[in-house]
Amino acid sequence: MGGRRYLRLFQAGPWGDSLFVKEYGAGRRALRQARSEFAAAAVARRAGAPAVRAWAALEAGGKAWLLCQDAGVDAALDRERAWALCEPLAESVAMFHAARLLHGDLHVRNALRASDGAVLWTDLRRLRRLRRGREEAASGADLGHLLASLLPLPPRALLHFGRAYLQRLRGAAPAPPETKAWAAGAAAAGWKRFREHQCNLDRRARRQQRREQRGLHPQVWRQPALAAAAPELEAAAAAGHAPLKLGDRSSVVRVAGGGGPLVVKHFRRTKALDPRDALGRSKALRNLDAAERLLRRGFPAAQPLAAWSRPGAGSWLVLEDLPGHLPLHEAVLRVRGAQRAALLRELARLVRRLHLSGVAYRDLKPSNLLVDPERHDFILVDHDRNRFLRRAVPPELARRDLAALHAGLPPEVRASERLRALRAYDPRWSRREMWRAHVRPLLREAARRRHRWMPRRLLGGAPQP
Repeated sequence: MGGRRYLRLFQAGPWGDSLFVKEYGAGRRALRQARSEFAAAAVARRAGAPAVRAWAALEAGGKAWLLCQDAGVDAALDRERAWALCEPLAESVAMFHAARLLHGDLHVRNALRASDGAVLWTDLRRLRRLRRGREEAASGADLGHLLASLLPLPPRALLHFGRAYLQRLRGAAPAPPETKAWAAGAAAAGWKRFREHQCNLDRRARRQQRREQRGLHPQVWRQPALAAAAPELEAAAAAGHAPLKLGDRSSVVRVAGGGGPLVVKHFRRTKALDPRDALGRSKALRNLDAAERLLRRGFPAAQPLAAWSRPGAGSWLVLEDLPGHLPLHEAVLRVRGAQRAALLRELARLVRRLHLSGVAYRDLKPSNLLVDPERHDFILVDHDRNRFLRRAVPPELARRDLAALHAGLPPEVRASERLRALRAYDPRWSRREMWRAHVRPLLREAARRRHRWMPRRLLGGAPQP
């Protein structure tokens, strides 16, 4: 089990050959916390909830300790293992709720798989009883914490989870429509909790950034060795050797670094005055911050290594090199048939996850998506226009992202392939009323965009209502 305050003690006794020891720290408050969790574990076990057994809460060596059951060396669960155990996991949560108890901190890292296959829960410091009249809302919020740690949970696994949870809670198998409705509500609660948690992490990261990003031209070095090589990287970007992209506002080049190839992007100074540049928030710095936010949310983004700016010269961003990855509009032409359809479906699911996570990309052109055509690995780049919201991305912003993506795809991608990708983004869009409400405005938006390929071919493939 993870956590720096847990130790395994090999000591024979009534508990077996070993037990787990949880360290709380020193002081009266730590001792109260240990005693509180000991009492919570006793309450949960008396109510029949699957909680680890606590043997003692004591103070020794100036610190408070909790001695609890050792579920085994391989008891800890990660997200992938939890997907395979979705039914036992759901039944264990239902046993808490059936006993009118709320765990309060349901997270996959707090679940243990015992040697007999049962799922046990630890870290019970927030355990509380269900209030009458608020059972559904409170249990839904409790489940939202768990599902947020399991996302993106496959739809079939979520249905199995819901069926097992409802059957254990009510003692009878639910009807399929009821299971689907419950799964939709639980998924919405999970995404809501996920967005709230990530926004809280962003707030903590901003406090750290304020301490390290001071002045009108702050410099951020995720690899300190790059600080000494900054003049060489600036010169290489100005010379334009091994260019990946050359434009009026920016250029991207590949340079040889001490630890391997690096990608350097130079944002040139433009005539338009951006107040953020004057306040020390250059484009390179905004890209670095947004990329780190995406990585915290589990999305594939190029790892930022450094960002800095110079007065009157623009700003520079250093990224890891990504060999074997091509821009999306080139990658889709390397594959055909079923492989292209699978690639577009994976892309649609990635964009759907972005929007459910509250990420409005606002510049989702095919050139900003790098793809490995063989492994279907996507990498997101160019993040200075990203927005991170506490709610799901509104339909109008989601439509802009999808329109930019569809407008930039080459004409060799057929309308039927685009339609299948839209169905993978949201299966409800195959209905006539949903098509009129969402897909038609999307196609009109795509037709207005001026990209390299003519997007008006999309309108020719739209089904007639």
